[in-house]
Amino acid sequence: MNLDLCVERCLEAARSCEEILPYAREVEGSSSDEALLAALSEAGRVTALSADRLVNLSDLHGMILQVCTEIAERAALACARHPDDDHILACGEACAACAAACHSLARGEEDAPAQEHEMADIGALLEAGLSERVSEIRYRITQ
Repeated sequence: MNLDLCVERCLEAARSCEEILPYAREVEGSSSDEALLAALSEAGRVTALSADRLVNLSDLHGMILQVCTEIAERAALACARHPDDDHILACGEACAACAAACHSLARGEEDAPAQEHEMADIGALLEAGLSERVSEIRYRITQ
């Protein structure tokens, strides 16, 4: 995973969170899910800041990537708890892709095809709303 692709994934997640947050506040079911709203708000800010700081603070990449991975994963899992809402699930996919990219870059992995495969698995699981399986894949990626 290269830095430019990671920054791109962070910016995509930030845009997705910023766009979906007003929608999530209005939709019945998700509007009462404080964990989802907090996760989207936090992920929107952190992923945008991470993209900027990854470009400008090379000496802090490790810490930035670690925080961004964790925050984006939380948002992806919060989104996965809304399996009947395609808009929220799409945001979850963007957050999962961001988390995978940050994790991969932090580990110094250059195996982009394998990482893309893992992200596709996460996306498919988010679509199905199977957050437990997303956690299992997250565990497998971190090992």
